[in-house]
Amino acid sequence: MRVVELDTTEFSRQWVQAWNAHDVAAVLAHFHDDVLFTSPVAAEMYPETSGVIRGKAALRRYWTGSSADTTRRQRLSSGAGLRG
Repeated sequence: MRVVELDTTEFSRQWVQAWNAHDVAAVLAHFHDDVLFTSPVAAEMYPETSGVIRGKAALRRYWTGSSADTTRRQRLSSGAGLRG
């Protein structure tokens, strides 16, 4: 098993910046190809998934579709959820 050192504050800052810029590729760079992503929004938009998105390609499709839907997409503040 590979151990990765991670600066969680910097990771979060980069993630929020990429999300707010609608840069799906940059957000996805933080995820493994076999990502398992769950979301109540995904369950609403795609009931057949039960809110579970499997794999980076599917997550890209989900976010590309949901990022275009401005009524569902939230903008995160630069300090949202970050603790120093």
